[in-house]
Amino acid sequence: MRPSEFDFNKFHYHMEEQQKRLRRFASNTERFLPVVQRPGGEHFDTMSHCKEDSLAAQLSMLADSIKLYSDFGYNYLEPWHGVGVYAAAFGSEVVWYRHSAPQTRYAYHSIDEIRNLAYPDLKKCEMLQMVLETIRYFREQTGDAIPLCLTDTQSPNDTASLILDSCAFFEGTIEEPETVAHLLRLVTRLITEFSDIQREAIGAGNICEPGHTIISDTTFQGISLSEDNMAFISPSVFATSAMPYNQELSNHFGGIAVHSCGEVKHNLPLLTAMEGLQWVELAVGYGNASWPVDPNPNNAEDLLELFAGTDITVKARVGPFELERIFPLLTPRVKLIVDLCTYGSIDERNRQYSEAKEILLANYHE
Repeated sequence: MRPSEFDFNKFHYHMEEQQKRLRRFASNTERFLPVVQRPGGEHFDTMSHCKEDSLAAQLSMLADSIKLYSDFGYNYLEPWHGVGVYAAAFGSEVVWYRHSAPQTRYAYHSIDEIRNLAYPDLKKCEMLQMVLETIRYFREQTGDAIPLCLTDTQSPNDTASLILDSCAFFEGTIEEPETVAHLLRLVTRLITEFSDIQREAIGAGNICEPGHTIISDTTFQGISLSEDNMAFISPSVFATSAMPYNQELSNHFGGIAVHSCGEVKHNLPLLTAMEGLQWVELAVGYGNASWPVDPNPNNAEDLLELFAGTDITVKARVGPFELERIFPLLTPRVKLIVDLCTYGSIDERNRQYSEAKEILLANYHE
């Protein structure tokens, strides 16, 4: 969809009430069970190599969001160019494919190669400059009528495992933690510096935070991190090679939201103790072939034990035909958003949403 075809007025009218409700929910002035549907994400695949195609895909996605039943909505554009943006600054190659999202090839293969690794020159990194070009293009084409978020920010730990061969990296976290710490400090510095550059490029009042995968707002603050490695690293390694750097980012940006795929209960006690943690985005369901949620989701009972009575928002992904998996979390003691992974046509998805919301509300309990 071209910008000239997008109905900005209709979109703003549709989003206005949703955003007011989201702000009340975030501030705890209104506590209820929100259920959301996310529109498609075609810009997360082959269209991500081209800012023009990405914008067209995202505008189509936002146009669909007007038709989808949802308590809150995604109201921002994202300069998404894959998960290897920060790794590319250290020399990792981003490989573009015709039928899938870009992939990243390691820049280094042994721990010896990173001992004296230098901080990269941001201006010489093609991927970082691509993100900034996309931000400028999106703003120009929309006239700042739609806010933007930061690019997909992989955590320092995730990013480091895209720079150094993952086997060597995970071995290094145990055998040579100081050498790995050098890499992690450089990555954290880069994320901090380049995120601030993006924020300036987007403009005050036009940036949606925390950002990627999180339902965001221009009145919120914080940064969204993808921390997928936490699903399979031990608590001791997570404590030393992830938490200090995530905390540094949380301190700098005034809060943090963390997404992870997979089952992460062994590391959640560490994560929930982090100062500034605002959101977690986790799978509770498996989904199905049409929309797989996660092959190794979390147990709702475990999440209830950790998040009941806190102000941390749990955004829990689940399919419409496995709702019993999320029943333990259906209590006002948990600040919960049900991310319902529906599929099919707009009408089919709205039917699934309506049926699921009725079931969820019927099982909402003290």
